[in-house]
Amino acid sequence: MNGIAQPRVRTVATTPFDDQRPGASVMGEMAIEVIDPVADYAALMESLFDFAVLRTLFAGGFRLCYDAMHAVTGPYAKEILERRLGAPAGSVIHGEPWPDFGGEPPDPNLVHARELADVMGRSDAPDFGAACDGDGDRNMILGRRFFVTPSDSLAVLAANATLVPGYAMGIKGVARSMPTSQAVDRVAQRLGIPCYETPTGWKYFGNRRVREGDEFQYTDPVDGSLASGQGLRIVFEGGARIVFRLSGTGTEGATLRLYVEAFEPDPARHHLDAQEALAQLIAAALELSEIPRRTGRSAPSVIT
Repeated sequence: MNGIAQPRVRTVATTPFDDQRPGASVMGEMAIEVIDPVADYAALMESLFDFAVLRTLFAGGFRLCYDAMHAVTGPYAKEILERRLGAPAGSVIHGEPWPDFGGEPPDPNLVHARELADVMGRSDAPDFGAACDGDGDRNMILGRRFFVTPSDSLAVLAANATLVPGYAMGIKGVARSMPTSQAVDRVAQRLGIPCYETPTGWKYFGNRRVREGDEFQYTDPVDGSLASGQGLRIVFEGGARIVFRLSGTGTEGATLRLYVEAFEPDPARHHLDAQEALAQLIAAALELSEIPRRTGRSAPSVIT
């Protein structure tokens, strides 16, 4: 067993539940809640950006073309751009996610997003064009008959971040991968904020929002004894923490404990269930630790 408790599998006889309909249900002793990630994400964006101003922009005739490349961002783009902001129907193209992405790699560049590039090159082109890759973490931005490099768009976003309600108080810093243009460095210098250069990869950017990470040890002030192996902790700017601790001396294995904590200054969010309020930290903890892959467990046995 190598000291790791093995998950127990039990078959439960129950009626099927509709995993496409948001809401709560129960399967045996397990509570299941199906959520609508599109609605949740759109609500988050509405809290960060001024949707009222953007609706006015579209109502005044502003036009865009967004290429979702038959990938995951399509439903989100349709909900936000066409339904909530009032962009004309059809502003989102290739918006239906397909398993094969329509036969083209979902890579936002002038080759694979050729239809978008052709639209933005016309004399009657929309005012703004954009595309995202398969999982929505890389983009391409186009103006009417001109192309904005990702390096420049990062610099433009950083320079104008305070125009967005969610960042009205300013940004703490920026980060770019080593090959990325130094345009954002100049913006950071002008704004007086740090600019970090990292290897290519999201985990390196994530580690910059991290203030401290270590294995906690304690030296007894009386007898000088050292207690080590007390747990791994990750402390973020702002005080949020993730702690992993192995405990228990039973014969069937140890208990892996995961502690997640964050300070929430907004009274409007104090009614949220802890699992909802801490969802991003929990997701980060599971991704960093690879608990589901390493243990086979998709959910904790006890939540306190």
